[in-house]
Amino acid sequence: MESVWNREALSLAIDRFLALAESQQRDGSLTPEAISLDLAEQTSHSLAEVQRLLGTLAWMLARYGIVRCQGFRLQCEASGKTLSLLEELLIHERKLIPKPTPRSWTRSDIRTVLASYRAMQQRLLAGLPVDRDEPVYRLAVESARSGSAIRIRMKQITWVLLRHGLPALKALFPPSGFCREGEDAMLEIYGELEAEASLRRPWSGKQLESALASYRDIAEMESARLDFIVDDAICQLAHLTEHSFSDARQCLANIAWLFAQRGRRPIGSIEASGDMPAENRKRLERLVDAQVPVPARPLPLALRRLPVKGPDRPRTHGQRPGPGALPRPPRRKGRTQA
Repeated sequence: MESVWNREALSLAIDRFLALAESQQRDGSLTPEAISLDLAEQTSHSLAEVQRLLGTLAWMLARYGIVRCQGFRLQCEASGKTLSLLEELLIHERKLIPKPTPRSWTRSDIRTVLASYRAMQQRLLAGLPVDRDEPVYRLAVESARSGSAIRIRMKQITWVLLRHGLPALKALFPPSGFCREGEDAMLEIYGELEAEASLRRPWSGKQLESALASYRDIAEMESARLDFIVDDAICQLAHLTEHSFSDARQCLANIAWLFAQRGRRPIGSIEASGDMPAENRKRLERLVDAQVPVPARPLPLALRRLPVKGPDRPRTHGQRPGPGALPRPPRRKGRTQA
């Protein structure tokens, strides 16, 4: 876990970075390696953490074309709190970055923020940790806006989504105020992103076992030719596993596809589909294989034509006995007399 950079350490890192940039334009007496080692010793941070911070600083300044420094990877690899402090130091104290001016939001800007918002939603659904500050200040630097402007837009997205009954990050970005500007564009872009890649909660092992049990129940009712509504079984599975109706139906379609791959007739009420996440595929394959073993592959034609040597097959002259053959009786010398 990365240690926290305080204000004094960040101010020292900015001084060392500016000194290196000035040296590279003049005599080149300073090197990125020497600056990194000195800063690591002064701040008690590891060398890797120092290089990530200097790369983030180079990335932030290069976005504005103000200070360019060679020797560091231009990539945002700092935490949200570190980016917040860097923004405050570079804008308000050092005056290296101009203060962002308020401007209108374009459709492309809204789509970028919504994509980052949905990425955080997907991480929460997958049970992964989420840093709410890092995406905010990453977008702030990339779009030349302030962090507070991005955070307000995130809260407005939460307000719009909750107003229309859609899932939202109300714990990370509580709904704030009233948003009428761009509300229709937000909903339209959100629908486009949902159509491209819908938010899906990963299936646990127990939930997949429940889906397999529901599949067996549907198969038994079909084989007995009972009157039933398959959507009722899907709704029951969705309620039991806390997944959406479409996700439950897709999971049953994946199970049907796996059964068909193993030579079993799939259920007819749900169309088989092999489109499934990689983690679900591995778990489902183990569950299905425990009930339906994979049939052995037939031998190639060339191997099936090879002669089989054994004790019950007569040998021709000059052949060695095959494995398991009976020993040949010893040959007698001379002729026997009557």
